[in-house]
Amino acid sequence: MFSSSPNASTQELFAKFLRKTERASKGELTFGRGHRFDVDEMVTHKDILEIKYRDLPIECEKQGQWVRLYFSEPEAHKGILLGLTLRLKKVGSPDLQTQDAREAFQILEQMMGE
Repeated sequence: MFSSSPNASTQELFAKFLRKTERASKGELTFGRGHRFDVDEMVTHKDILEIKYRDLPIECEKQGQWVRLYFSEPEAHKGILLGLTLRLKKVGSPDLQTQDAREAFQILEQMMGE
C-alpha cells in the first residue's frame, strides 16, 4: 500500500492516524461495535481493542482494505494506551482479524511478562 516515497495520500493517512491517536490518548473516541464507532474490543481477546481508521485513500478502498491499530489498556497501568500492532484489514476477512488479535495478545503477554 505504501511506497518508499510518501505521496499526498500516504501523508494524509499518516496525519489522520496521528490525530486519531491523540484523540485516543485524551479519551475522546467512541466505543462500540460497528463502523460508526472509533474503537471496538476483539471478541476473541477482550484485552485487545482496535482503533478503526476510516476515510482512507481511494486506493485502499478500491482494494477493500482498512487500517486498524490493535492496542490495550492494561489494568495494572491505568491511563496508558499500549499500541501493539498496526495492520491492514481486508474487508470480509474475520479469520485474519482473529489472527491479528491473537498476535496482538501475544505481544501484550510478552510486554507484561506473563
